[in-house]
Amino acid sequence: MREIESCWKSFSWFDILSLPALSWTRPFLPHCNLPLALIANLPSWDSIQHQAREAFIAQTRQINRQQEDSADLETQARRRIVGHAFHQLAQVVGAPVARDYEHWVRIHFFSPEFELAIDTWRCALSRAYPYQRADSVRARTWRERQVSPPEALVALLPTLEPFVNLDTTRKLQEEIFVAAPKEKVPEWSLEYTRKAQSESDRQILENPSPDVRAFAEEHIRNRPPIPEIKPCHEAHLLAQAIEQTVRFKALQTLAQSLNASARNEVVDWAQRQLLKASSSRGHIEVERLRRDKYLQTTLPDFEGTSVFDLPLEQS
Repeated sequence: MREIESCWKSFSWFDILSLPALSWTRPFLPHCNLPLALIANLPSWDSIQHQAREAFIAQTRQINRQQEDSADLETQARRRIVGHAFHQLAQVVGAPVARDYEHWVRIHFFSPEFELAIDTWRCALSRAYPYQRADSVRARTWRERQVSPPEALVALLPTLEPFVNLDTTRKLQEEIFVAAPKEKVPEWSLEYTRKAQSESDRQILENPSPDVRAFAEEHIRNRPPIPEIKPCHEAHLLAQAIEQTVRFKALQTLAQSLNASARNEVVDWAQRQLLKASSSRGHIEVERLRRDKYLQTTLPDFEGTSVFDLPLEQS
């Protein structure tokens, strides 16, 4: 039997597949770079993904009644049912579009190397800009740890800025969290947060410095209460996909705009910049960068086997 990839153990699959079909997500879909043919056929996909979720719930109930150790069987059922859903989508929008959508899902939610790489590239590219906040000490440290970017990159900085600036995705995330349905935070989670917060307060209030203690006391007095409701799980998934899409646009811009020589210059600069910005972790960041692997004009291939390359099992 073919070994099942770890992504199929995730409990998030059906929440991920529901994202395009949820009414409150519609205003944000243009930021996701989803296949246009999928967007044009959302009612069909809504029916397919809803039936898939219901089929999985029914099968897991049956599995749990019959088996003590059900995790592997649930994983197999998840892969089988999700695969069947993508094949159904292919019948509606065509196989190329369905493959593109699976590609989108696998890259944005099940490709940790991609996630680390684009975040590391954002960190490196942000160092090409001046320090943005009114803090003279940090601004001086920032300048001291900057490596002068190559001319080819300097010319692109105005274009790259919206994709590198954290405010771009932070604003979208705030809008998503306002629009999304809310759910109650479980009591166990609230209790864990209270204990962690209490322990942190105790440690900082024991600091020998009166200034530190005074600052901490003021912070504790003005701290808002721990929220008892939170945005739903789907809101965090959507925010993740949008953030990655925005970050990847910076790498797409570099790939589209630079010739091979200039690309190598930018990669070498990014590695030197990461090493200088963080002497203790720089080598780790350089490894996460993956040189120019993710400087591509289209989403890179995902690791693993497409559901369209597996035998179609009866769901």
